[in-house]
Amino acid sequence: MTNDNRSSYPREAKCIVFDGPFPSQDRHGEEVPEWYVGEGDDDGEDLGQGAHFMSYEAGFAEARRLANRLNVELVNEAMHA
Repeated sequence: MTNDNRSSYPREAKCIVFDGPFPSQDRHGEEVPEWYVGEGDDDGEDLGQGAHFMSYEAGFAEARRLANRLNVELVNEAMHA
């Protein structure tokens, strides 16, 4: 058995997409910014698998980690809130 970093992804990611902020709500119902990190296709379009982060820094760190681990491009469309 090999240790393939892409094995947890049903479709092969061509890039990691980091985007946001988007409006969201915290557990108290207050509006807060949210960032998204997900896998993308050849055009940088989201493949539908990803995670949401409550800070730019946490999202960017995860996006960079995933892009490095999968050896794919990081498409950074995000801005600070």
